[in-house]
Amino acid sequence: MSGSELMGGNTPDGIAVLEQRHDQPALLTLVELAPPMVADGVWLHDYYVSGDITFSGEMRECCPECEGVHLQLVLRQGFVKRAHMFCPECTRCFDARYPDGSAALSLI
Repeated sequence: MSGSELMGGNTPDGIAVLEQRHDQPALLTLVELAPPMVADGVWLHDYYVSGDITFSGEMRECCPECEGVHLQLVLRQGFVKRAHMFCPECTRCFDARYPDGSAALSLI
């Protein structure tokens, strides 16, 4: 993938951690989040269903699973429990962390 490099691994609790490196100085580690961690909803036939999501903008970060698809920023709202990045292609949710481990979206 041009302009970025992906590195992955798993934490002891099984959360997939994917680090995405860009030419920009700030490196973010993308941590995939389970849907119930980010929004209220219900499981229906292996799919998590929640209310309509309002996107707040496109991020420079791309989904590590869907090459070239930019993640969308989702802010806390109604049924959304925490700010996160969302892939409109595969519907995965991600948290973003700085190299020191602090949350990049915690102040949003």
